Amino acid sequence: MPPDHKSIEDLRPINSKCVRCSLCKFPPLVTVESAQFSSACPSYHEYKLHSHSGGGRVVMALALGEGRAEITDEARDAFFQCTLCGACDIACKYSSDIEILEMLYALRAESFRRVGPLPGHQRILERLDEAGHPRPESGKKGDWLREMGREAGTEGRETLLYVGDHYALCPDARKSLQNLVHVLEAAGVAFGALGDDEPSTARVALDIGDVERFDGHAKAAAQAVRRSGASTVICIDPHDLNAFRAHIPKVIDLDGVRFVQAVEFLDELASAGRLQPSGPLRKRVAYHDPCTLGRLSE
Repeated sequence: MPPDHKSIEDLRPINSKCVRCSLCKFPPLVTVESAQFSSACPSYHEYKLHSHSGGGRVVMALALGEGRAEITDEARDAFFQCTLCGACDIACKYSSDIEILEMLYALRAESFRRVGPLPGHQRILERLDEAGHPRPESGKKGDWLREMGREAGTEGRETLLYVGDHYALCPDARKSLQNLVHVLEAAGVAFGALGDDEPSTARVALDIGDVERFDGHAKAAAQAVRRSGASTVICIDPHDLNAFRAHIPKVIDLDGVRFVQAVEFLDELASAGRLQPSGPLRKRVAYHDPCTLGRLSE
């Protein structure tokens, strides 16, 4: 299956329907109950400029595609001060079928193609090439396994734990990873791990607009999953889950493999009675559901 990343031109027929209503800046208005919760777009909330909203960026993309504008430093600032959270896309789809989020990715890809990456982005991409991941930390992705006295391996395991760059390499996140492993083992889950051989999904390259580099890493990640033989893949990092569910299938077929976030998987174990608390939990806990998970990885 050929890569299916949409270009500005591909999206022009549907996105030219934008009527500049500005609803992309806010939650669906019928759901707003107070001024405190009446803002959806982080960059518009910060800068109060139409160019820093989803609709404003759609206008810029259409102008670029039709040769009515060019990419300036100010325009690139507006492109990349977007968090790609998708709030504008959800708000717009409350009453239309315009593809704002797809256009935001297409806009960054067009910017990368025409003028290349920003200096900071260039360093991230170079790190991807040099180390196989964008993280600044040194070490190998299987170090966490060695710390826990375990070995990498997937043979005979239907479940694969896809750790991701952040949890494998960031010392501050390593404890969360180890705690998850202990909980999975307590529930009797037999899972495999790729260790040093786990490729990066490189979703950051897609965010930067380097579609070609993302495609290469996407294929490597998908092929590693296929070789593992796993039918279920537990992703710890929501960015990896989003890559596997929403973007890697544009590049390579992953039909038949189920991708689930670790918290979802733990909820399933608890519902099945495989996880039982050792005592009552007298705490009120708030789980922060990041946009990359709840909004973008449905």
